[in-house]
Amino acid sequence: MAKQSSNIENTKGGRWPAAEKVETEIVLRLLGDYRSPFVCSGGPVTTSRDASPEGLQSIVRIENFMNRVSKSDQTAVVLDKSSSGISSRKYTPLGKELHQLLAYPRFIPPQLQPGEGFKLFNAVVQTLNVSQAAFAGNPMHAVCPSVFFDSDSLNAVMARLQKGTRCKHFKRAQEQRKTEAQLIANSQTRLVDRLHEFHPNLFGTYVELMYDPESVHDVTLADSSQHLERLIELIKDDPLLGKAVGHFWSRSYSSEYSYRIRLCLLFDERVVPIRFVNYGRIYKYWVECTQGLGVVSALPFNSWSKKALLMDIHFSAKKTRYLRLIPSNSHPHFGVSDLPHRKSLKYATDHLTRRF
Repeated sequence: MAKQSSNIENTKGGRWPAAEKVETEIVLRLLGDYRSPFVCSGGPVTTSRDASPEGLQSIVRIENFMNRVSKSDQTAVVLDKSSSGISSRKYTPLGKELHQLLAYPRFIPPQLQPGEGFKLFNAVVQTLNVSQAAFAGNPMHAVCPSVFFDSDSLNAVMARLQKGTRCKHFKRAQEQRKTEAQLIANSQTRLVDRLHEFHPNLFGTYVELMYDPESVHDVTLADSSQHLERLIELIKDDPLLGKAVGHFWSRSYSSEYSYRIRLCLLFDERVVPIRFVNYGRIYKYWVECTQGLGVVSALPFNSWSKKALLMDIHFSAKKTRYLRLIPSNSHPHFGVSDLPHRKSLKYATDHLTRRF
């Protein structure tokens, strides 16, 4: 993934705290799925109408907030008595964060599925009809005269959120989401580790494959899978391209470019140095496989060491806990090539696009 600016701001105009660097990294990964193929590294992070830095940041922060809620019995507002005996209402740390998050946008990009925490948060806010409430940031503020104070409304929201996170259905769904993300990471990590045993000079290079904006309505999920399978076969059989020792890939979506494939090709640098990787030939094949519908990203030459690949795999899988394409039983959105046999350098000859 091309390095992008981490200078992301929250909806209040402040910077992300240092303790939230991981959240920032996840947001940048999500933004990468919407980067225009015609914008080189250093340009705008996204020109898509589907997502904004603020919107994706909101999704990530709400999901992480719900993880903290599930582990806490803390109310949103507490009654605080001063040394003089005067009682006042005071935000707890979770309450203050809840108040801020209620002002954040909560828009899910097309074809994507948010995490379980975000779904619960959104459902509770809508059920209690607090999304339109005029929270003033003061626990003593009366939202509706003689009926509710800010504190009463926020405590009601917090109580409902905590109750929801303790339901068996929520816990099962959240654990399943985590397991599926880990499966992605494990499959790709095993491939890179095994290949590195045979190829100490292993490196990976990414290409991003998508569709012409004028033709996106003509492309189905099945088409995307068939185009990718054909591309991998052409790459495998082309002696002029250089022998890739393996690959893995993931799929995302944007309204402008339809289904988008991020394909990582793995090479042995002693056999195929990075300067010999013929990107133009790969892109030519993509256009051919898609019958002219395909376009490619303006990614520069990029080379990833084993360490960098494993870090990228970790964050790329982790981001699916926040947002992912709606799952399909027929066409999974992640895949890896077959593992080489440890007893020899001979590779399995069955379908190279085997998925899990």
